[in-house]
Amino acid sequence: MNNEKEIKESIIKYAHRLHEKGMVAGPAGNLSVRAEKVFYVSPHGLPFEEYTPDDIIILDLDSAKILKGKRKPTWELKVHRDIYLTESNIDAIIHVHAPYTIALISGGMEFNTLIPEFVPLGELPTLDYILPAGEELHNAILEAMKKNKNGLLLRNHGFYTFGKTMRDAYYKAELVETASKMALLAKIAGKPRFLTDLEKEKIGETFATKLHFKGTIVDEA
Repeated sequence: MNNEKEIKESIIKYAHRLHEKGMVAGPAGNLSVRAEKVFYVSPHGLPFEEYTPDDIIILDLDSAKILKGKRKPTWELKVHRDIYLTESNIDAIIHVHAPYTIALISGGMEFNTLIPEFVPLGELPTLDYILPAGEELHNAILEAMKKNKNGLLLRNHGFYTFGKTMRDAYYKAELVETASKMALLAKIAGKPRFLTDLEKEKIGETFATKLHFKGTIVDEA
């Protein structure tokens, strides 16, 4: 996808969907898409449900110079840019302060796998709290990405998901938040029974033979 109109529409579509699904309140998060030598980012301080095409900022990937857009870009601009500069297979990034995931990883539980559909996410790294929008968090995110290219979790903050398209990154985000919700409900119901490493390995082998798990969480056809 390298058409400006389509890219902006994609960012807006999934920003609105993230809000509708309760994964973000107000401006608590940021989105971006890479397209060849430029990247598109969400604005700072604007609620997700209010995004319009004019609110999306376009920047040069090499220089980080703003090419188009009147709003101030997200505080996490440097994180998005450096991920694109170091990860050639990632073209879309979602960061949200999703309530179930924050509650799970900040309340003493670990993110784990309850059902087969969550296995393709892999073992998501979890970072302890680091002050947002700083160099320490930036470096920690880039280091954690070496362990998993699907996403990572931030205690007392939220999570990131990564994909080839905004659609791919979005469905990973939906899987993360649903997995967290299920784990919390299982804890309320009793003692959660998570899948074992052997079970996850067998499930991974099965999914590897299915077209809808070939490199992305969802089928892009």
